[in-house]
Order: sequence, then C-alpha cells, then structure tokens
Amino acid sequence: MAEVKGFELGRERIDVVIEDETTGRRWELRHSFRPPADAEWLEYFRKSSAVTVRDGAVEAADPMHAELALWDLCIERVDDKYLLHGEPVMTLAEWKTKIPAHHKYLAARALLSVRHKVVHGPLA
Repeated sequence: MAEVKGFELGRERIDVVIEDETTGRRWELRHSFRPPADAEWLEYFRKSSAVTVRDGAVEAADPMHAELALWDLCIERVDDKYLLHGEPVMTLAEWKTKIPAHHKYLAARALLSVRHKVVHGPLA
C-alpha cells in the first residue's frame, strides 16, 4: 500500500461504517457517500442552524432533518448486509427508503465528523 502523503481532496467516495446491536448480534454496516459539494455543505449548515421567531418565541432548527437530507443527497450505496425479505436492499429501485432513519442519521453524523483545534506557531 502506498504511503499517504497528505489529505486527498479528489476523493470520489467516503465510506462510513455504523454498528448496530439491536438484533443481539453486532452488525457493521457500510454507507458509501460521494463527497458533498461546497454548496451542499453550506446548505446543510444553513438548515441545521436556522433560527425562527414565532409568536415571540425563538425556535432553533432541528439538525436531524438537515442530516437526513444530506444522507439522502450524497448516499450512493449501502452494504449488501442490509436485507429485505432475504435479498440485498440495493436491488430495489426505492432502496433509500428502506434504510432505517436512525442508521441514516448516524451515518450522516459520521460524514460530518470534522473537528477543529487552535494551533499556535507555524504549520509543520
């Protein structure tokens, strides 16, 4: 395997693996996304941080809806371990609607998993 020399900006796919143990067995389930375009990131952040005022009360947006929308926009495929009546869900035209919402939410949260920190001094 070639040595990684830097952060590749030309990635065509981002794979996220979630774990589900609700069946009594641990399942590792892969969600494959295309990287969101800058405009899509900005729309996600706009939707997830919107604030409205109704009848004098301030209401913050629920970021879950924005995360589910980002999942739906960028998902390209899911693991063939997702089955419906014994068949891989990817064989269905409407496969996106069959994935549980909490799986979509967790995968989208992982897609957004970028953190920051303040660094003092020159770049190394």
